[in-house]
Amino acid sequence: MKLCRKIRAKFTLIIDVEIIMLTKDLLKFTVRTDKIFPKYLKPNDPEALLFARYLVDAYRAGKGMKLESLTEKIKQHPKSGSAVFGGLNKLLEDRCAYADSESEVEDRRWELFKKAKEIRNSGVMAISEFQTRVAEGTGIDFSRLESNLYGDLPEFRIVEDFEDIDPTDLIHRYNASQVQGLILRSRTLTMIVRDKDAVKKRRLLQRLKFWRLLAEIDEGADQLKIILSGPLSLFDKSATYGSRLSNFFPNLLLMDHWEIKAEI
Repeated sequence: MKLCRKIRAKFTLIIDVEIIMLTKDLLKFTVRTDKIFPKYLKPNDPEALLFARYLVDAYRAGKGMKLESLTEKIKQHPKSGSAVFGGLNKLLEDRCAYADSESEVEDRRWELFKKAKEIRNSGVMAISEFQTRVAEGTGIDFSRLESNLYGDLPEFRIVEDFEDIDPTDLIHRYNASQVQGLILRSRTLTMIVRDKDAVKKRRLLQRLKFWRLLAEIDEGADQLKIILSGPLSLFDKSATYGSRLSNFFPNLLLMDHWEIKAEI
């Protein structure tokens, strides 16, 4: 796989956190004569923009909804089963924040179960009285308490916030994710940067160090060459290393002139 600077993704600010990758079934590529060619979406493609707008609007309106309900709403689109639609949706789902953490919901459920057991063992009572006593002190009624009981399961999580994104930028992010998914399965990776800005090159090397990547660096007068060991060349913790390598890739998109070659 060989790429030059054809991907324009808006990563104007690189945050040092792990970016969730697309799963293998959502990667789109073709193989010709032992070479892999990622299949990108054109940012001005009418159908791709319709997909992106539909999904972004759905997530903007989805605050306060259960993820299960939001997913069902999204699936009403006639082409929701396509890999492109699924990839765009996955990227947006990862931009959601949820009302409670898994540990908070689990702790609350355990305390509720203990309380319900104590009330049940206190004597025979009508179901309505039991429900009222269980809900006492929680600030919400029993039906809502019951619906939130398994809020740590993915489909029952409540979307509290959504990190907004422009539909066109979502397409650029999708294209970058296609490359990241292939990098995750690489043996070697060679990056060549032809950028005269010394500050930007220094920042790129700092990010290389931050992600703890194994690299050979050859800096000449006209170019910076970085050879990285891919995750499949390692025997131990290859998935973790591959994730770090893929997360480094968006930093390369901030350079003006670059190319990348990967052995998959």
